[in-house]
Amino acid sequence: MKTKITILTTLVLLLIFMSTLHAQDPTLLWANQMGGPGADVGRSITTDTDGNVYTTGYFREIVDFDPGAGTTILTSVGDYDIFIQKLDNNGNFIWVKQMGGTSSDKGFSIATDANGNIYTTGQFLNTVDFDPGAGTFNLTSAGSSDIFVLKLDNNGDFIWAKQMGGTIDDMGLALAVDNNGNVYTTGFFLNTVDFDPGAGIANLSSVGGSRDMFIQKLDTSGNFIWVKQMGGSGDDGGLSIATDADGNIYSTGNFESTVDFDPGAGITNLTSAGNQDGFIQKLDNSGNLIWVRQIGGISWDWGRSLTTDTDGNVYTLGYFNETVDFDPGADITNFTSAGESDIFIQKLDTNGDLIWARQMGGPNSDYGFSIATDANGNVYTTGWFEYTVDFDPGVDTTNLVSNGYIDIYLQKLNADGIFDWAYGIGGTGPDYGYSITTDNDGNIFSTGEFRGLADFDPGADTTNFTAAGPSDIFVQKLTSITVGLLENTSSEHFVVYPNPTDGKLSIEFDNIQGSLTARLFSLTGQLIMNRNFQNMNSFQLEINVPSGMYILEVIDGKGKKAAIRILKE
Repeated sequence: MKTKITILTTLVLLLIFMSTLHAQDPTLLWANQMGGPGADVGRSITTDTDGNVYTTGYFREIVDFDPGAGTTILTSVGDYDIFIQKLDNNGNFIWVKQMGGTSSDKGFSIATDANGNIYTTGQFLNTVDFDPGAGTFNLTSAGSSDIFVLKLDNNGDFIWAKQMGGTIDDMGLALAVDNNGNVYTTGFFLNTVDFDPGAGIANLSSVGGSRDMFIQKLDTSGNFIWVKQMGGSGDDGGLSIATDADGNIYSTGNFESTVDFDPGAGITNLTSAGNQDGFIQKLDNSGNLIWVRQIGGISWDWGRSLTTDTDGNVYTLGYFNETVDFDPGADITNFTSAGESDIFIQKLDTNGDLIWARQMGGPNSDYGFSIATDANGNVYTTGWFEYTVDFDPGVDTTNLVSNGYIDIYLQKLNADGIFDWAYGIGGTGPDYGYSITTDNDGNIFSTGEFRGLADFDPGADTTNFTAAGPSDIFVQKLTSITVGLLENTSSEHFVVYPNPTDGKLSIEFDNIQGSLTARLFSLTGQLIMNRNFQNMNSFQLEINVPSGMYILEVIDGKGKKAAIRILKE
């Protein structure tokens, strides 16, 4: 759908420099659809260390959650029920779990830990059994809706569930898990809520009768450690949360009027410049403020999602209206929206200083909703856009045009904020991308909801799904093949030949490589071959596979990757 660099020549020379990457649009590896006669939504997606894919959200009425030949039908008890689905890395169904009562219950965020345990948060109303197995673990909301945090093992068996809530609406909107298995949840609450789900009491009361944001920390057993509150006289909420390798906690969201973002004894007041401003906050693992930054102009500006990379940089995605300065320091980096709301991506270093910011938007309303990074610092986002939007924030133009009123977009920038690719998904109805993530191999997964007929293949092929009801859930896996150099030097290159090949493939480097791994994948992501080499500048592969297209990935000792399509004759 967008400009592609096709690499299918007899001799493929990969002259790859880390500063000047040659990129290719993503390749769809698989896509799945789940839905029934009601409105069904995928809200959050993650993977585990084995590459399994977990999605949470909510569904109504009857849905078959096995996207394959089998059938696994769930029927909602109430208006909406929560689901958690597990697929393998090839998109095959493993299991699905359901939690719900007689009212509206929703899963908003999902994460895994190093042991493959699964955590979700969201909202529930009235009485819900959070044990999806034969046992019973009922929680009953104290008010209109309460926050839940649920932990399952990798088989989907119940471990624990915790509840926090008062007499009015309280929601858990995002969670993250650190390297020690501690669980951090953010969202908003009203009036007085006890955030200690155990025998103790940790009451917080919102300021001025409006919503305040919270960050809560539980240990891996669900025991309360601490909770922090930020809020003022307006509506304030935490929308996304992440951790880094040092256990620091980052959050983003929106605030109104004046808010003290130091949850301790100190005072760090921020005052919104307009109706609502966005924020990025960094706490240490004890909940002490390290720094906070503000995003905002005279209108509505939200930080919607954030993530970190291995260097401790923090990336924030959101949307803004009118003119906003995205440099929190003394310099000025003003962006002015082209329409009612534009998308922004901002990269800060570990000290909260601006590295870069980017803007995408058209004359209507465009929203960035979820952001992820990979091991190489590439940045992936999803959300939705209206009509025509240029998703290349640089001097070039890459216009996406929605098929209907609102379409999903997926976008990739490199670590320097340089455009790599973008493509749209959608039919004649409004379609929404809610969550995006990557796995250890740099594959990309996303989920959301679509209506009517939508093509999920970004290439020339077609993978059409038609929603069974008002909206259906989608889960898709992409690979982003980047033709790049393994070493950051202009003298280094490698050659792969012949391509197409009869099965005997040669790879040659200019210089001796200390450690190399060569992996061959099918276009569906199945690992076919994995070979390791030491201290050589050339090697041969015998590819004993049926005729067709494959992906060859080469990884050096530093973990840097290059990949190319191979045609086996």
